[in-house]
Amino acid sequence: MQPLKKRPANPERALRARTPLDKLLDPNLFMALSDPTRVRLLSCVAKCGRWCTVGEIAECSTAHLSMVSRHLSALAEAGVLDTHRHGRNVAYRVRFGALADVFRSLAGALDDCFPEGRQHAVLPPDPRGPGLPRVVFISSGCSCRSPMAVGFCRLLYTHRIEAFAAGHAPTIGLDPSAVAVMKEVGIDLRAGARSRVQEFWRKDSQLVVTMSESVRREYPAFPGAARLIHYGVEDPARAGSSAPNPLESLAHYRRVRDQIMAFVVTLPKLLAPCAPGDTAPARHDR
Repeated sequence: MQPLKKRPANPERALRARTPLDKLLDPNLFMALSDPTRVRLLSCVAKCGRWCTVGEIAECSTAHLSMVSRHLSALAEAGVLDTHRHGRNVAYRVRFGALADVFRSLAGALDDCFPEGRQHAVLPPDPRGPGLPRVVFISSGCSCRSPMAVGFCRLLYTHRIEAFAAGHAPTIGLDPSAVAVMKEVGIDLRAGARSRVQEFWRKDSQLVVTMSESVRREYPAFPGAARLIHYGVEDPARAGSSAPNPLESLAHYRRVRDQIMAFVVTLPKLLAPCAPGDTAPARHDR
C-alpha cells in the first residue's frame, strides 16, 4: 500500500475518496467483535487452537448455552470462525489466517493514512534500546487497580514501557476477583510484582499515576516524576460488596478493568512530553 498522495481537505471530501481502508473497516466484523462476551469466547477458542464444540466453549462463559450459540453464530457470519457440523453437534475454530490477514492489511492501510509518515508516531523509545520510560501506577492496596494497569501495559507495550504497580498500604495478596476478570482477557495478574510507593520515591519516572482519591491526597507531589496525574476509578471491591450475588459483583470488576484498559491505551500520548530527572517534584496536572 502507498501513502495518500493528496489528502482530502475536509471530512466530506474524505467520504468520497475511496481507499483500501474503506473496505477493510468492515462494520460487520467490528460489530461482531463489539460484545465483551463474544470477545471472551473468541479468545478461548483461539487459545485452544482446534475445533471446539458449543458445549466446550460455553464453559468459558456464564451465559446460557443458547446465548453462547448465538454469539458463536454471529462470529461465524462475520468470517471470524469456521463452522463444522457433525450430526447435531456443531464445532467452531478460529479462521486464523483470514483474520490475521485482515488486521495486517488494516494496520498497513492506517499507516498509509498517517499524517506525517509512520516515523513520527508518538511512541516511547526503541523497544530494544535502554532507558525505557518508567510508569508507576499507585492505588491504595495495590491489589486490583494498579496491577490491572500494569497487566495491560505488559500486554500492549512489551519492551516499550516499564510499568510498576505500587501501593500506599499494600495488601498481602491480589484481589481474587481482579485476577479472575483479567484472566478473561488473557492476562495473568500473578505474573506482575507489587511494591510500596516508597521504592519509587525520588527515582526518575516519566509518569506517575494515582488511581484513588486517598492516594491523590496523600501524594500531591512526587519527587523524581516528570509528570504526575490522577486517573480515578472506583474500588470494585467496595462497589461489589453490595451486589446480591458473585456474578453481579464481577460486573463491577469488569467495568473497572475496561476503564483502565481505555486509559492505558492513551499512555504514548501522555508520555510524549515527559522528561525525567527534573529537580522539582512533579505535581498533579489533572
